[in-house]
Amino acid sequence: MDNVRVRNVQQIMDKEKVIATITVMALEVIKTYQNELANLIFIGVARRGVPIAKIAAQVIYKQTGIAIPVIPVKIKIYNDDLSFVDSHGQPISQPLKITESLDGKIIIVWDDVAYTLATTQAAFEIIRQAGQPLKVEFAVLVDRFQWHQIGREVYSPRFFGLQQPTKAGEIVKVQMEEIDGATSVWLQEQIQEGEADE
Repeated sequence: MDNVRVRNVQQIMDKEKVIATITVMALEVIKTYQNELANLIFIGVARRGVPIAKIAAQVIYKQTGIAIPVIPVKIKIYNDDLSFVDSHGQPISQPLKITESLDGKIIIVWDDVAYTLATTQAAFEIIRQAGQPLKVEFAVLVDRFQWHQIGREVYSPRFFGLQQPTKAGEIVKVQMEEIDGATSVWLQEQIQEGEADE
């Protein structure tokens, strides 16, 4: 990764748009589970899925008075956009450490970017090891909409903000204020060292 540079960087969401998008997603969760909100648990994929899940939970609390727990899960690929995997091509994850039961709960897993859905697949597997939820759904701020080409529809997001189809070599970079000091979404193209800029 040391020899990778970026070009054609453009902002596709500013802070206002990011917050507005998460708010719309949270309102959709309310609409979908209006009679079951007390049975929801949010799981935020570290790192940036955690603040996204927290914002959504705050919106729901303000709208309904129901506080939804937000549990962070650390998956070492961190960003589905970057697709870090082990030597067997599998996502590297850490066990889910929680004190409350997931049994019979409706779990919504929040992440920043969906691309290969390796992150959501890994989250699904460790949730199954931690309990027997009634349902597991996925929510993502930016859906790159490439997963349909590789047969991972079962892990596709039920709730999504921006659909941003991308070309080979492009990545989506999400920034959240509590981690990055700013909130925004950027589209950029990676180029290898030695490749000529156009």
